[in-house]
Amino acid sequence: MKQLPSSVKVYSQTPEMTEASVPPSLLSSHTTKAGTWGRIVVIEGRLNYFIDGDDAVYELSPGIPGIVEPEIGHRIDPHSPVTFMVEFLR
Repeated sequence: MKQLPSSVKVYSQTPEMTEASVPPSLLSSHTTKAGTWGRIVVIEGRLNYFIDGDDAVYELSPGIPGIVEPEIGHRIDPHSPVTFMVEFLR
């Protein structure tokens, strides 16, 4: 998983979501727009993060965010109780 460039700043974020309220679109592969990075921030619990073309399964938890690269397919699997949000940066 890549690191965020030091030059990007948060410009938007989602409301907090749980395993019960996560939009179905986040559970299958999707992308951000060109130039838009994402940071999946887990507030409580854990979720799995998958990046297309990468065989790794990243387990995200408080203090261990998931970094979303622009235009790279990715998805999440909230396999247990979790509260999280997504920050968008550019």
